[in-house]
Amino acid sequence: LGSRLNHVTGYEDIDRLKAAVVATGESTSTTELMIEQQLTSARDAAKALKHAYDQAVTTRASAQRSVNSLLERKDRWSDSDVADFTSLIRSDHASNAAVAQTSAQLNAAEADVDRLFSELTKTILTRYHEEQIWSDKIRSFSSWANLVGLAVNLVVFVGAIAFVEPWKRRKLAEGLEGRMAGMME
Repeated sequence: LGSRLNHVTGYEDIDRLKAAVVATGESTSTTELMIEQQLTSARDAAKALKHAYDQAVTTRASAQRSVNSLLERKDRWSDSDVADFTSLIRSDHASNAAVAQTSAQLNAAEADVDRLFSELTKTILTRYHEEQIWSDKIRSFSSWANLVGLAVNLVVFVGAIAFVEPWKRRKLAEGLEGRMAGMME
């Protein structure tokens, strides 16, 4: 009966949406846990990529500072300074590539986090709206049930006044007349 009532009132859709929200949010449903885990892992990946990006920027800045200090004393370079300059330029190019690569990865990871969060929010809103619709259906059903109950009570009350009470009065009067006739005799 409960499952039939859920089917008639549309509550099955709400259960399905709850599962979807659970998959994207903080509920205990399997689907919600799955989306929550995806969101958590995406956030963790974004944090790791942010750390890698920060390290790449720090490495590049350090290499650029070293190149700049060498360039400031370019007229006094020794053979080791020339070798250091060459290796620093290579390191600077590698760190620039690392910064560009980690920046692209970080942007992709942040976009993935935003997408998953938007999906979670969307499923929560969808569930909320469906629950509101279901609640409105139940309220409407409840109102109609109350009106039907009121109508039945009114019919019973009017029926009692219109049919039962006159019948009882007639029986009572007949009984009383029979007793009075018996007493008179």
